[in-house]
Amino acid sequence: MKRCVNETSTCGGQESDDLWSEEKRVRQNCLTDRLYFNKVIDVAEQYNANAFSFSELLELISPVASIHFNFMIDLSWLLSQYPGRLRQGPITLIVGERMGTDFTMIKTAVKRCAVKNVNVGRARLVIPFGTHHSKISIFESSTGRVHIIIATANLVEDDWKFKTQAFYHCSGNELAASDSSNRNGSDFQTDLVKYLNEYKTSQDWGLIEHWRDRIANIDLSHVKARVVYSVPGAHKGIKLTKYGHPRLRVILKELFGNVKMDDFTYHAQFSSFGSLGAAPQYWLTGQFLNSLSGGAETDDGHLRIIYPCVEDVRNSNEGYQAGGSLPYNNSVAIKQPYLLNFMHKWRSDHLGRSRAMPHIKTYAAFAKNSLKPSWLLVTSANLSKAAWGDYQLKKTQLTIRSYEFGLLFIDSESLDMLPYDLPLTKYDDNDRVWIVDKTYRKPDIFKKTWPNRFKSCSMAKSGKCVLSFGDTVLYEADLRALENGRWLSDPVISFAFEYLHERTLDDTRKSKISFINAAVCQLIKLTSEIEVVELLDQLTLKEKEHVIFVVNDHDDPSRSGGSHWSLLICRRVLRPHFLIIDSAQGTSSANRKPTDKVYSS
Repeated sequence: MKRCVNETSTCGGQESDDLWSEEKRVRQNCLTDRLYFNKVIDVAEQYNANAFSFSELLELISPVASIHFNFMIDLSWLLSQYPGRLRQGPITLIVGERMGTDFTMIKTAVKRCAVKNVNVGRARLVIPFGTHHSKISIFESSTGRVHIIIATANLVEDDWKFKTQAFYHCSGNELAASDSSNRNGSDFQTDLVKYLNEYKTSQDWGLIEHWRDRIANIDLSHVKARVVYSVPGAHKGIKLTKYGHPRLRVILKELFGNVKMDDFTYHAQFSSFGSLGAAPQYWLTGQFLNSLSGGAETDDGHLRIIYPCVEDVRNSNEGYQAGGSLPYNNSVAIKQPYLLNFMHKWRSDHLGRSRAMPHIKTYAAFAKNSLKPSWLLVTSANLSKAAWGDYQLKKTQLTIRSYEFGLLFIDSESLDMLPYDLPLTKYDDNDRVWIVDKTYRKPDIFKKTWPNRFKSCSMAKSGKCVLSFGDTVLYEADLRALENGRWLSDPVISFAFEYLHERTLDDTRKSKISFINAAVCQLIKLTSEIEVVELLDQLTLKEKEHVIFVVNDHDDPSRSGGSHWSLLICRRVLRPHFLIIDSAQGTSSANRKPTDKVYSS
């Protein structure tokens, strides 16, 4: 069954009739049960012909009740996407207890927006540094039909507008009491119900239970996609293969048990790295590749990673700003240089999306000499132990920190939805992987550099380089800023931190102390919560005894500024506490609010 867009609707922007054939117009204006890409602005019209904006989806579905499970939610934007006639229907939001758009944050937003039809529930995060990262929306339409959207995008405008994303849509009507033929449903339906049951530990389970029951009692027998999900916990016994990468391995064995997969090539494409260990065999080509291959012994050379390089980001439709959603941190990158051996650039010319940086996450397997995958997984899960799980205690325990949800496809139509170009484009000798807390001085398409950080008037012209130390470069302008005790700029402070760390600490103390440079602290202060959480995940702070932040009072990313610095020191051992060092005493410091932001993060 498919429903067509109301021809009077202006949601999403209808193209003029002369641009499209009748066939293309029908495909564009109808929503069936299948995998889709989002509609990206500044993409040639033909590449958006069968894509949808979020507002178009809501216009098509016409929901009278909704529930959204997500990591990051901009409430004002979300409400604006609903057709005006449908904005008063009940809407439930499920977010994490902390991290991302957390429970307290979204409750505050609901109060600020003065909306009475929005309820907020929390997902329990039982292990530190975990996130509620799944992205599921369920709707009941005005006809009583239930619609399900499994997506890779957060519920924020930039995710749906500028970035390459995907979503799967399916729907079903309530089963009649006499209909026994479809009562057993599908693996998808069974596993989605099991996933929703994982929220029973939440004190807000009552908000979810109704939707669990609705899913359990509709006809989804036609849905063939398989579910791969993660939930937080230290899983043992029969749960050892229920979640994360072991679950993927079990399903692949079931589907491809008679297929020789050791000569397959495996692709991993995502938007964030975790800390994967000092050598690939510790996790990447050990646990994880073994699961991608369905348990088959596979050589390291059969793994490919697709991740944007610096030039991909610089020339993207958002310029360097797109890099804020690709939070690979230098402190992690320097510990796993082996990843460069696997790296390939983001290229999506066949979809017109090479300049739309990927927030989509896909994993795929290719038989020898094949340009079409044998299977394709579209998921919320980035390449991290937190998302996929890490074996511990001699493989008797699988530790997962986050909620994740994805779908595994083997049907031909879905396998044609690979988001990147083949053959892959390997990094060349001049390419560098995008690292979010490095400095990039070559202007992007908007003539901006990265980070868009503090510059004094005297720094308008940088002059020649006077010092290069580690990841820090100082120019004549940086030195001029120091004259007569005028300014401490973030390059100078970053140099001081890096110099102290490298030259004054022995190896043991280096491993226990982390200096968070000015650029990263500025990102924590000024970027969205999703980037903050992913940045902190990359920093591996749980391994440190002391963490030192430097914070200034600049809080407007649209202009230069800032004149006061504070130190925020976190001691994590022997009576853990925070210490703030500030020349302005007490609450009079201009840094009180930005310091509070870093502290709360």
